[in-house]
Amino acid sequence: MLKNKNMRVLIVDDVAIMRTLLKDILTSHCGLSTTNIEEAANGESAIALYEQSRPDIVFLDIAMPDLDGKVVIEKLLAIDPDVIIIMCTGSSNKASVVECIRAGAKDYVKKPITPERLDKALEKVFGDVVIKRLM
Repeated sequence: MLKNKNMRVLIVDDVAIMRTLLKDILTSHCGLSTTNIEEAANGESAIALYEQSRPDIVFLDIAMPDLDGKVVIEKLLAIDPDVIIIMCTGSSNKASVVECIRAGAKDYVKKPITPERLDKALEKVFGDVVIKRLM
């Protein structure tokens, strides 16, 4: 559960229904306003949106057609070394998840994303350092 209801979020997934599902969970379960949530359908758009609006957290799909999640992580970290990224994956390939965590993602959630899975990832990610950054 998010304590900061003014948090800005970027959801990056090439599948529109996945973006919608996560957005619905963030608004109904976490209490975020839809105006605080941006969406990108690919890695290039995600990088451009991040540069423009500097969201507090990025939910990033691993497998996308233009740039995969690992490449996007590296590019986002070059823009902002403090970027908070949670990977979203439908794959059972743990090696991809481990690569993304090693590249700089803070955690991951398995698709289909549920409020309970999202809560666990947010609890893990939002330690003292991150909470201070968002307040």
